Amino acid sequence: MITKGRRFFLSRPRRFGKSLLVSTLKEILTNNKKLFDNLWISHSDYQWQKYGVITLDVFEKQPSLVFEKLINALSVQFSKIAILIDEYDSPKITH
Repeated sequence: MITKGRRFFLSRPRRFGKSLLVSTLKEILTNNKKLFDNLWISHSDYQWQKYGVITLDVFEKQPSLVFEKLINALSVQFSKIAILIDEYDSPKITH
């Protein structure tokens, strides 16, 4: 998933580890190898590369203009950018 493809939508039920998945991907994509010592990925042929990572929590709605400027600024600094979105299902849930 990290090395192939362009866009992924990973749907998981509420309270089923979406935040953990997003934070794990963030640590991998920001090249935090030490966190993964003795795990499969540390012994795999994964080529650790540092990405610019944008993590969004849809629960906290952000203006699209700020988001666009952030992407443009990161694309100048990094050749690849990952956008990680958490709590995408929050606005749909009623309490």
